[in-house]
Amino acid sequence: MKLLDVARGAYVRSPASLRRTLAPVLALAPTRMKFGATYRSWRDYIAKAAADPAYAGESHLAALRALLQKAHAGSPFYRASIDQVFGPGFDLSILELVDLRRLPILSKEILRAAGLATLAVPIAELDEASTNGSSTDKPFCFYLDRDRSAREMAFVYDAWSRIGYDECTARVCFRGFSLDDKGKR
Repeated sequence: MKLLDVARGAYVRSPASLRRTLAPVLALAPTRMKFGATYRSWRDYIAKAAADPAYAGESHLAALRALLQKAHAGSPFYRASIDQVFGPGFDLSILELVDLRRLPILSKEILRAAGLATLAVPIAELDEASTNGSSTDKPFCFYLDRDRSAREMAFVYDAWSRIGYDECTARVCFRGFSLDDKGKR
């Protein structure tokens, strides 16, 4: 994890009063500086992939292979699933897109039953998140990389740039916003 990613995570998990105090100062920092080298490299990658479809395809396949290798190496659940489909010792570095058809479709019920055996990295490196659920389905808990914010923002700013916004355009976040300190309005 990069230093800026750790600092952003500490900021996000800090008390609201501290965030309110620091927010005006942090808002002055340019986006490319605020999100650091990870953000900049992902913006470059996104631009290159958009300009070169062959590069994008090769990169996506390499990323898929790396993801499956990580899942196989770190998760007992995924190791068993992958070995059941491809056989023990299958070289995931030669996996092709057509091979994805052989992998099982996972449901929330399957993942709930598997629990923490699905995790490919230690739980301390992850943030817990969940869906809201519905009248027919209970909330579903899942885990996200703690150092994801710079990567996420690279994609967000790329998408926004397609309709005229850029890294210097002010933005507003209403998530968790309320008009009073008790969160009632």
